[in-house]
Parts: sequence; C-alpha cells; structure tokens
Amino acid sequence: MRFAGTADAPFKYLSPILEIQGNHMTSFNFATSPQVQFPLRLSYDLTSRFNQISKSTRIPKSTLGRIAIKSLLDEIDEKGITSVLEGVRS
Repeated sequence: MRFAGTADAPFKYLSPILEIQGNHMTSFNFATSPQVQFPLRLSYDLTSRFNQISKSTRIPKSTLGRIAIKSLLDEIDEKGITSVLEGVRS
C-alpha cells in the first residue's frame, strides 16, 4: 500500500510517501526541511506505549513523534483547542 497525501490515506496531513506491508512500515520519506531538536518529557506509561508502538510498527520514534504532533496541531487548528482538550479528558 502506498500513500501520498490522498483522500484515502490515514496520514493525509503529511505529504511524504508511506509504504506499509501488513502492520509494518517499510519506508517513509519526509520532505527535506531543517529539523529542530527539543527536549520532551513523557510519563513512564506514555514512554512505554511510544516505544512499543514504534517497535511493533517499525516506525522510528522521531517519525512517530512528528506524525503525532502534526496530527494534534492540525486537529487544534481544525476544531479549536477547547474542543480538542475536552476530547482528551474524556
């Protein structure tokens, strides 16, 4: 399966090519742009889930983190912060 930002793609908010075989990512090509590192503190439980999902999907943690952050920011832009935070609490 190959996604490139099409309407049927679950990662439609990204423009890279994502290839998936079964439950595993085989390649992921992000557009070349400057990358910035910043520290991020996660709870032990969230870190465990993050590590497990990264391992089981074979998606690098940096890529998985970028996808998650981009998804959340897009949702905030689309629905507003109040709506998103209410959904997180429930």
